[in-house]
Amino acid sequence: MPAIDTNVIVRLLTADDTAQAAAALDRLAHGMDFADALHLAKAEGCIVFLSFEFKLAKAARGRSAVSVMAP
Repeated sequence: MPAIDTNVIVRLLTADDTAQAAAALDRLAHGMDFADALHLAKAEGCIVFLSFEFKLAKAARGRSAVSVMAP
């Protein structure tokens, strides 16, 4: 796996929103895919997050206030 400077990427993609960055890094530390963690952090405040990735829906259970649904 290539090394990723997650601090730089999170900062760029979350527009310096420290709460989103912290949430994404926490989920990453618990095994969630990095891109999925960022998408989920951006979805905070939404009622539901739809994804075709069953792995994301499973990983998000108990780690997000947003309900993640995979059709």
